[in-house]
This record gives sequence, C-alpha cells and structure tokens, in this order.
Amino acid sequence: MLRCLRRKIVVCLLSASLMGVSWIQASPASAQTAEYVFRGSGWGHGIGMSQYGAKGGAEAGRNYQQILAHYYQGTQVGARTMPPSIRIGLTQGETRIGMRGTGRFDFVMDDQVVASASANQDWAVLPGAGGSYIVEAPDGRRWTVGDPTKPLYLRYGPHGTVLSTAGYPYRYGFIELNTHDSGGWKLRALIHLTMDEYLFGFG
Repeated sequence: MLRCLRRKIVVCLLSASLMGVSWIQASPASAQTAEYVFRGSGWGHGIGMSQYGAKGGAEAGRNYQQILAHYYQGTQVGARTMPPSIRIGLTQGETRIGMRGTGRFDFVMDDQVVASASANQDWAVLPGAGGSYIVEAPDGRRWTVGDPTKPLYLRYGPHGTVLSTAGYPYRYGFIELNTHDSGGWKLRALIHLTMDEYLFGFG
C-alpha cells in the first residue's frame, strides 16, 4: 500500500508540474533537503504483518525470516512448541446468543448432554439468574443449568455439523459459552481449535 501511495504522489506531482500548477514553492536548496514521510496501515490497525505486504515480499524473493524481520523489527525468529489448542473470543456482552446447525449439535456441561438440537432448528442461550444458563429450544422449552464457574459447551464436530452462531458458521473445534456480570449477567462465546484447525479457517 505504501508503494502504491508513493507512486500516486509522484504521479500527482508530475501532473501538477506539467499543468503549470505552482502549489509547492521551494528554493532549489530547500527542495534538496526537504523530506516527506507518509505512513499508512491499510484497512487494519497498522500493527503486525500485512498480508499483501508479506505476499509482495515473497514475490520479491524474500524468505519468511526476512519478511518477519521486516514487520517485527527488533525480534528474533525461533522455533516454539505450539499449544495443543487455542481459545479465540467470538463475542461478549450478549443477552442472547442464537445458534443453528446443519445437523445435530449438543449442549454439554460437566461432560453431560443437557439438550440436543436437530438440523435447521433455531436454538438460543440466555443468561439466567445468578449467572446460570438458559437453553431455549425452538418450541419454547427451557433448561436452566450451571453457574458462572461452569462453562456451557456446544459440540457439533463429532456429528459433522456446521454450526452458525455469533454471526458466522463454524465447522471445526467446539464453542464455549460463559456468563459474566457486566451491569447484569451477560454471555460471551469462545471457540476452541487446534492450531491446524485455526489455519484451516473457522468456517
């Protein structure tokens, strides 16, 4: 992006010069010493490694050590043992989380199945009194279980189900729901994945 920005600036300056526009006035001496620095961060937060930048570096013949050294200056590249699984936050501060699967999925607490859903049914979980969980079936039936010390899990992988919740479909891993007190009991959702599953993509 920075390369494109520089190219556009050069084109604009040349166009302005050819058109006789005099919007930059400087003596020859000051023009030689002037320095203009432009910093951009694309559509993200500007921290970390740019996907397009890494791709451009690879196409220019740089290896992964050189690319990482460019984006993470002052660090060293080394081997590390990957954790067996990772937890990634999906949403928080919710008073209701809906879910729908392409097949069966289970609500599990303490390794016990609280309720099972069938394909194409709209289920939901709400925070209950004292930080409990309310599992709501499509027909209006409700189960109140647990407390803030016990996560409620959504298990869909063993059934080959793609579960849609928190705005996206998930094929791998399993989802953990927690309750937390934030001016009233609210829900958060996290997904557990192996590193390979994370690299495959969430959905």
